[in-house]
Amino acid sequence: MTDVFEKPSVERLVTSSTYMMGFSVLAGVMGWIFLVVASRTDIGVGDELLGFFTTAMALNIIGTCVAGGFNQSIAKYISESLVDSKEKALIYAKSGFFICNLIGIIFFGIFFVVAIWLFPHNLEYGIIFGLMSLIYYFNFFHSNFRGNLAAVHRFDYIGKILFAGGLVSGGVAFIILFLVPEPTNAVLLPLMLVLNPIVQIILTVLYGKKVIPYSLRSIFKGGQRAEMIQIFRYGVYCTIPNIIFTGAILWIQTLWYSGLLGVATTVVSANGVIIAYASVALAICQIGAPQVPAISEAKAMNDYKLIDNYMKNTLHNGFNMTVFLLTVYIGLSYIILEFLHGPEYTFAHIPFILLSVAVAILGVEFLVCTLLMGLGKGRKAAILILILTLIQIFLVPILVIYFNNVLGLEASLYAGPLSLLISSLAIFPVAFYYMKRYTHNPAKMYLAILGKATVSMILTLLCFGLFELFVFPHSTSIIDIVIGMFVRGTILFSFFLIFMLIFAGLNDTDLDLYLKYLGPFRFLLKPLRWLLHHSPFYKEEELVSNKG
Repeated sequence: MTDVFEKPSVERLVTSSTYMMGFSVLAGVMGWIFLVVASRTDIGVGDELLGFFTTAMALNIIGTCVAGGFNQSIAKYISESLVDSKEKALIYAKSGFFICNLIGIIFFGIFFVVAIWLFPHNLEYGIIFGLMSLIYYFNFFHSNFRGNLAAVHRFDYIGKILFAGGLVSGGVAFIILFLVPEPTNAVLLPLMLVLNPIVQIILTVLYGKKVIPYSLRSIFKGGQRAEMIQIFRYGVYCTIPNIIFTGAILWIQTLWYSGLLGVATTVVSANGVIIAYASVALAICQIGAPQVPAISEAKAMNDYKLIDNYMKNTLHNGFNMTVFLLTVYIGLSYIILEFLHGPEYTFAHIPFILLSVAVAILGVEFLVCTLLMGLGKGRKAAILILILTLIQIFLVPILVIYFNNVLGLEASLYAGPLSLLISSLAIFPVAFYYMKRYTHNPAKMYLAILGKATVSMILTLLCFGLFELFVFPHSTSIIDIVIGMFVRGTILFSFFLIFMLIFAGLNDTDLDLYLKYLGPFRFLLKPLRWLLHHSPFYKEEELVSNKG
């Protein structure tokens, strides 16, 4: 496995992306499990107290977004420099550490001062902002080390580190939830957000010693002004597309809900619940993270054919997986909310679906942004996502006020998902144009990838709807509901897989990848491959792919 990471190739990018996507989804599932428990009134903090944690998450994600932009900038410049020399890369590593540490200290000071001011007036918010000062500093401190690890393309390690951080901090969150009495536990839950980057820092340093071609101790001193300016400037550009990558775009609505409706409201808690599900789907964006240093490296080698293959494979794998999760969410959204969280959350059913659709579109737009960032056109990516973000910032409060006054409090939950869907659709044509312009793959190939998965999802949901109407009985038994969810999930997966094969939305490479994980069930691939090879679209898919 280690040999895969030693030289530029599509296989290296696919392997890196698979690790990032797999472990990020696992980390997202860990967060989802915690939120399922915490959101329940009987065993968790309930729908009102959960608003404190949801607000803290919104503040944390914004910091993660900014820090992530700078680690991508560091990864880009170190990766390009390693093509020339280790010494040149070390200069960028030193400069990156100085910039990240300085920004972390600035944010720490801001949040710490606000916390001191809040303590006499509002103890709960004082605690949250005090914790935020630590969270922001550790996020930026970790960001530098992660950028160094990303520069050598070890996203297998980064994926494991993400999961480990989520596992440890999630365990601490459960301890706080069950052992600390209410309402103190709701206020202290953000402690998990402090622990997460600390765990990641320790593991990143340990893994970094194995693969980074210079001592991490050597980056603490030095750095040059010109390189610092480069990293800072490009870090700002990368921060804005990172609004999607980190999920910060999803939490803008949370801050508006908290400010306009109050923290301890069901709308804020329900919004946190549906964002948790959307974040699992958005974790598919992690598949694009390895693309930034990979494209930067390929550009430094003038290998534009490799860049074309990178974009084709990333879009194919990322969009197919996102649409599959979207299919499951649309099919099971109501039963998920009612059974796992409680009937008080079922009013979030339609907003859940709207948010999931918006996330699928955002995923494609972020993958295009990683292409632009890798090519050194981060400014274009920044402008694209800045437009999306500004639409979201200004449209959400307008819709919240309108829905709340005209249709009632619960209807205001539609504001965030609806505005995000509108803003993502608004910039999609521009994102698609950039994807065509900066690669040599034909537009027909990209349209085929997007169209086949979308049509497969629509047909799957139509068939599933017939099963819901005529086959599945209504039941209040817990056992029947659990079995019903499993059966429904299996039906959704089966129909989606069949339609994807019929339309050749999957290919032989995908089936070969599944072969590694099926074990004794490998015999199932034979009929699937037969179905693919007899698809009327199969030859067309091969023809289109070969043009790239």
